[in-house]
Amino acid sequence: MALENGQYINDLNPANPAGGDPKSQGDDHLRLLKQCIKDSMPGFTGAVIVGGVATGTANTYVLSPATPLLSYTANTLVAWKPSTTNTGVSTINISGLGARNILQADGTALRPGDLSQYVLMVDTGTEYRLVGVTKNYVDQLAFSAALPGQPGGNAPYELISQNMVPTWQLRGPLFRSARTSNTQLTNADQGQFIDFTSGTFTQTFALPSALGNGWNVTLRNSGSGDIELEAPAAVSTTSGTVASPLSTTVFSVPAGLSITAGDLLVLRRTSQPFLIRTIGTAVSYTSNTAQTIATLTSVGTTATLTTSAPHGRSTGDTITVSGATPAAYNGTFVVTVTSTTALTYTMLSAPGTSASPVGSYVAGSTLTLSAVYRLDDSGVSPQTVSTINAGGTTATLTTASAHGLATGNYVTVSGATPAAYNGTFAITVLSPTSFSYTTLTAPGGSATVVGSYTIQYTDWTITTRPATGGIDGKAAYLMYPGETRVMQCDGASLNSFVVNGFIKDWTASTAAIPKPPGYRRFSGWLWAAGASGAKTGSTGTAAFGSGGGACLPFTLAAASVPEAGPLIVGSGGVGPSAAAPGVQGGNSTYAGMTIYGGAGGANGGGTGGSGGGMLSAGTTGVGATGFAPGGRPKQVASGSGFGGAGYGVDGDFGGGDGGSSGATSSNSAYGGGGGNQGIGGSSVYGGAGGGSSGGTTGGVGAPGGTSVFGGNGGAGANAGVSGGNGTAPGGAGGSTQTGAKAGDGARGQLTMKGEL
Repeated sequence: MALENGQYINDLNPANPAGGDPKSQGDDHLRLLKQCIKDSMPGFTGAVIVGGVATGTANTYVLSPATPLLSYTANTLVAWKPSTTNTGVSTINISGLGARNILQADGTALRPGDLSQYVLMVDTGTEYRLVGVTKNYVDQLAFSAALPGQPGGNAPYELISQNMVPTWQLRGPLFRSARTSNTQLTNADQGQFIDFTSGTFTQTFALPSALGNGWNVTLRNSGSGDIELEAPAAVSTTSGTVASPLSTTVFSVPAGLSITAGDLLVLRRTSQPFLIRTIGTAVSYTSNTAQTIATLTSVGTTATLTTSAPHGRSTGDTITVSGATPAAYNGTFVVTVTSTTALTYTMLSAPGTSASPVGSYVAGSTLTLSAVYRLDDSGVSPQTVSTINAGGTTATLTTASAHGLATGNYVTVSGATPAAYNGTFAITVLSPTSFSYTTLTAPGGSATVVGSYTIQYTDWTITTRPATGGIDGKAAYLMYPGETRVMQCDGASLNSFVVNGFIKDWTASTAAIPKPPGYRRFSGWLWAAGASGAKTGSTGTAAFGSGGGACLPFTLAAASVPEAGPLIVGSGGVGPSAAAPGVQGGNSTYAGMTIYGGAGGANGGGTGGSGGGMLSAGTTGVGATGFAPGGRPKQVASGSGFGGAGYGVDGDFGGGDGGSSGATSSNSAYGGGGGNQGIGGSSVYGGAGGGSSGGTTGGVGAPGGTSVFGGNGGAGANAGVSGGNGTAPGGAGGSTQTGAKAGDGARGQLTMKGEL
């Protein structure tokens, strides 16, 4: 056959030459083979691939292939295995031809670890370059200048691509960390998910400058207690003897503190740091100047300081003494005034001699706060006094309930007559409900008007930080159960946004409900209390049922909710143990809203007490004829659906009417259910009415009404059985004939949730 044609190895036909071809064509086939090989691998003057295992040391390799390389030739491939991993720039000497540099595929120098396993490289004519790139090269590859610059700060970031656009984002939470007490959150907590699973405590943070720009954590309160988030104290923390508030916003504090108008402050009791504290913004701080001391003497640890001119101090004020010798006289103390030019205070140790020199003193300074809220009203709210009597200048005060004070505590008595009983005094405890104190002048008789007293705690600590160093612009705030928020740091302050809102029940009155930041509005339900049942004391006389407390649903814009608004939760009527009508349930008030309690039923002639409404309380059944009108708003026509429930007719917002013998129960959607001589009225949201007792000897008491979202009414009872208590919120108590007592009405309640 004719000689085949071809230029490259792939063009050759392995079936040629055929067995019958003449031998003279053999030379032509050999020449064709050699030409195709040369055309397929042009430029090679040595071995195409050289291989073997290198020797030598790291970075200086020696390769001696079985077939020696005659010369370094461009495009020659070398496949080999390093004896050791390189630690930097490297060379190789093959067949003794001399060391040549080994570079990355792009011509850059090798990095440590690039030569570790099998290596394939090509001769460029001047050096060897790796074929492809190594994993180590990719791992250490510097970002291109075209990528966005990394954000500053200490926080870790991740590079992501969205629609072909590279973006840096903060690394997400790594794992959940459960907390039941305070451990300061620091830079090490970056990106974590902190879950407060139980407890009530103050959570603290490292300084924003230490956390850095971009630091963030996710915080969740999955427990049942309140968690206080407090901004770090960036300026100063001053501990000392600080008197309780002189009013709602003014404090008597030591002189020389580092407080500037606008600073964010937390004042807390040293002995009860979470339970009793005040949070606000400094309006002003007036620091008094040093005053002259005439003499400074002592008996034991009691110092007596005299002045040449009237000192103008009051018992309970603080002064700071300095420059006296012995040094035991110096410090900050609460004083007791003994005359217009003399006062005493207690030192930590006895100086043993009179002071010389006597030094000087600075009277307690005045701190005024705005945006104040307190998490406890102890020391602020007036406490009830039962009696005040005196023997000379020793006054003895008795309290309506246990005072919880200790000898040496201070109280401020006000509103008493004679006025000599009034002032701030150190007390001596006589019993759990009585204490004595020394007045400046003898009152001359028992108090005809007892007034009230306020506790003056003296173990306060002031913590300050600048407005720019707060947490969401505050010194501190509460994180209620159910809330989740992401806390972020910009290097100067802490700020957050809410991910999941809270929901919380308040079942007792409180001086303030601090408003947490980050919400658009707040919604919920406010319940008033239910009335107690009535008691006739006779087995032949009916005790009518009583009315339940109303419920007010609300939705308020965040701006309409006070920063620290007081809450009054109505108390349920207490069931009488002697023959008496039912006792009115208390009203509840919050954020300018008031909802009204149910009224008591008659214990004989009259009707059942009516349920509370949104505009007025229920009406007592005593002396009522036919029915007792429910709390307003009332219906404008029978069955209109907006006013309170009419006599045997259901309504929506007003209270159910109290009925008489044979009347049908009056129900309401939001108002309290009405009482009756029979089953108590029911409600959807309000508290249900209480059941009546039977009307004759041996009769059967009626069940209480029911409520879907409020409390149920207590059952009525007859001879020898007490009326049932209503259930919270707002259920009325059941009545009885001759049981030990009528059933108690249930308290009111506030349930509120934050909305985003």
